[in-house]
Amino acid sequence: MGQLYPSIVGGASDFRFNYLPPYWFVGTDTINYVVELAGPVHASPATGHYYEVVSAPGICWSDAQAAAAARTYQGMRGYLVTITTAAESKFLKRFGGNRWIGASDEAVEGDWRWKTGPEAGQLFWRGGPTGAALAYSNWSPAQPDDFRNQWRPEGEDYAMQYSGSGLWNDLSDCADGSTIDGYIVEYGGLDACTPVLYAVGTITIAVPSYSGLFLTADDTAAPSPALSQPGSKPRPTPAPATSGCR
Repeated sequence: MGQLYPSIVGGASDFRFNYLPPYWFVGTDTINYVVELAGPVHASPATGHYYEVVSAPGICWSDAQAAAAARTYQGMRGYLVTITTAAESKFLKRFGGNRWIGASDEAVEGDWRWKTGPEAGQLFWRGGPTGAALAYSNWSPAQPDDFRNQWRPEGEDYAMQYSGSGLWNDLSDCADGSTIDGYIVEYGGLDACTPVLYAVGTITIAVPSYSGLFLTADDTAAPSPALSQPGSKPRPTPAPATSGCR
């Protein structure tokens, strides 16, 4: 409900959390957070996979597919992202930008399949805008429409995700007449081991009365620092990431 703002106050493992309650909120708020390796690759505990948003304005879908397959992260091979659940879609849409994803109906018009990753070959949608979903999909209204004009005489056979909404659209291979900001690379599921390189923690905050002020918690004290606001509950230390595989 509220907003959590983490900051480093000492060493790399010392954090301070500032919490701003919603307007006139009184009660208990629980917030989950992820501790991950620094860098452009982000972990999703919901899938156990890792995602990298690559800026490549104007890149064609086929080139993005090849570029994603050429990338690696911590020994894992990359691929153009496959979005198979609503939770995964919600996680990805926060990164913004109009970006290619790994779906296409280039082989058979109207048969939308994942072309990349462990789901390669999976049919998830059949037909046009009023077609049938055979697995998770997130098409924008009136899509996919295989739109054809002088710039796209062969129609639209490649999927992208819109900035902000996270909805999908079909475009031509090089998105003629439309804006593409890059593509999303997914890591995990292709190799024998998908390592766990993150930890998940939970902060439970009790707000006994509304003041409009930040509440603050540090993890520099041991063993379980409490929020400074009276009535707050201690924040448990997140479980450490393991070296095992998912």
